[in-house]
Amino acid sequence: MCTWLMSVRRTWRAVAELRVDPLQERFSRSALFSIAEAQFYPAVRLKAVLGAEGRPVGLVMYGIDDEDWGYRIFRLLIASGEQRKGYGRAVVQMVINELAPLPDCQEVWLRYYRTTKRLKNSTPALGSLS
Repeated sequence: MCTWLMSVRRTWRAVAELRVDPLQERFSRSALFSIAEAQFYPAVRLKAVLGAEGRPVGLVMYGIDDEDWGYRIFRLLIASGEQRKGYGRAVVQMVINELAPLPDCQEVWLRYYRTTKRLKNSTPALGSLS
C-alpha cells in the first residue's frame, strides 16, 4: 500500500464518486458534500487520498477549527472497498506530520463517533484518543 495526499481540485470528480459502506452512511457526510463544504472554510484543507495506483481511495479534511482555534481532522473518508488496508492510519499520520512543525500546533484532534470502534481501536499508536 502506498498513500499520497493531493489537492482535490485535480481529482474532484473521482473523489465525489467515492462511497463508504452503506452501514457507515449515517455517520459520514458524502465526499461531494465535503468538497462543497470546504469552499466555505478557507482555513480548512481538503485533500484526496491516493492509493498505490494513483487513483483516489478517500479524502481527508483538516485544519484549524474556527470555534476553538485548535487543529483538527474534521473528516476522514475511505471508500468502502478500500477500508481495512491501512489507508486511514497512514492518512492520520501524514496529516500529523504536516501540521506538527507549525509553531501554533500543539495537538491534532480527530473527531469520530463513539460507535466507530474500529477507528478508536486503530489509532492509539498515533497518540491519545478519548
